[in-house]
Amino acid sequence: MSVAQPPANPPVAKARRSPLSRGPASWRDAVRLDPARGALVGLLLVGIGARVALSLSVQPGLTYPDSGNYFESAVGGLWSDPLRAAGYPMLLDVLRAITPHLLLVVAVQHLMGLAAAVLLFAMLRRLGAPAGVALIPCAVVLLSGDELLIEHTALSETALTLLLTMALYCAVRARRSGWVWAIAAGACAGLSVWMRAAALPLVVIVPAWLLLCEWRLSPRTLATCAVSLIAGLATLATYTEWHYLGSGQGGLAAGDGWQAYGRVASFADCSKFTPPAGTQRLCEATPPRLRPLYQTPVYYQYDQSSPAVQLFGPPWMNPPQPGAQSALTRFAIAAVEGQPLDYLHAVWQDAVKLIDPSYPSHSNLTPSALMTALFTRPQPTDSIGYWELRAYPGDPLEHGSAGAFRWWEKLTRITGAPFVLLFVLCLLAPWSVRGQPRSETWLIVGTVLVLLLFPLFVHGYEYRYVIPLIGPFAAGAGLGGWGVAERLHERRSIGG
Repeated sequence: MSVAQPPANPPVAKARRSPLSRGPASWRDAVRLDPARGALVGLLLVGIGARVALSLSVQPGLTYPDSGNYFESAVGGLWSDPLRAAGYPMLLDVLRAITPHLLLVVAVQHLMGLAAAVLLFAMLRRLGAPAGVALIPCAVVLLSGDELLIEHTALSETALTLLLTMALYCAVRARRSGWVWAIAAGACAGLSVWMRAAALPLVVIVPAWLLLCEWRLSPRTLATCAVSLIAGLATLATYTEWHYLGSGQGGLAAGDGWQAYGRVASFADCSKFTPPAGTQRLCEATPPRLRPLYQTPVYYQYDQSSPAVQLFGPPWMNPPQPGAQSALTRFAIAAVEGQPLDYLHAVWQDAVKLIDPSYPSHSNLTPSALMTALFTRPQPTDSIGYWELRAYPGDPLEHGSAGAFRWWEKLTRITGAPFVLLFVLCLLAPWSVRGQPRSETWLIVGTVLVLLLFPLFVHGYEYRYVIPLIGPFAAGAGLGGWGVAERLHERRSIGG
């Protein structure tokens, strides 16, 4: 009996390659095998198209009163503005070194928005969320009118949006992939404070979550927490030391006392507490209930008739009047300690404005007010136009029209019923999502809630604080909707 012999040269099986590795011709295969990728690409193309259309409609970009301060810091010295964090002027400096045109700033910020959208999609897919759920925050960032217009404006919110998203994404990766991602998460959290001091809680939130993400302490969670916290604190220490060397002032900004005073001044009643020594002239004879609503934190910090401005001079004095910051801080603390219920009532009024921006309170930077400011064209004779022309001498001031985008912003604005829906779904998310993603859901939702509420306690309501949170807010709501839908499906399956 003959035995079949194997062939001298047996065929070698060809290694399988990813559709993406076979070149552009296989993109259709990639989309067919993973429709989520096709939906993501489609959303990105729409988002890119919207940004190109906006860039053609309004050139070189939009501005806001703070833009003038950022331009001044970029031209006259990083620490020339004692009130605002210097991270954004640093970014402007880097981009001006490449080319002194505001159009580059706007283009980079649009790329930041696109990157934040992709990271949100990738983060939720990593958590096992269905493609439709992962596309929700991605679509919100790519298509929201607020996101589009703020990316087109010389403000720090877009950079903050990307750094916040990067911190969350890196933290999610750190749970499984080790300390390198934990360091990156802490560094991004710290860098976000370079853009806006309102992001300060993130430096604590990220390492705290890494410590507790497994619901028990272990050497691994302790290590990832430690390296993340060290990275965040080191980033802040670098900034504060740089700030001290450049301006002689300590802390994140020299205007912290002014911020605290602006928060309490509208309700401060010196008959209910004893003003600290040297602050008696901050007391107002007009009872709080009779103070007009236009007396906002911004009024109390900047207006010439403000008691603090009359006592200490304007807050933009650099260096500030000696003792002004500590006196304003002590006055604010005394007011909160003497009037805790009035303080909480003021915070509550501003919290309601998250839902209904027209609700009466002493904070008035509503979405409509913000859009009005963005579309008020700077003039060569005003502060914004003067410093813009100094920073970008080859550029014209803003010109063009974006009426369609203003209509779209109002249509897609997340206030009222949409805000309530997203908020409720966010609150449900940590309780409805099951399995491993539940821990990450706590991180996302906790970050959104803390960063939404923190400014209300220390400064007051401004819609600018809300915009960087829109993407993570939608991510938390998407996870909540997914969790609720899964539980309802299980109940129907059991009942059937």
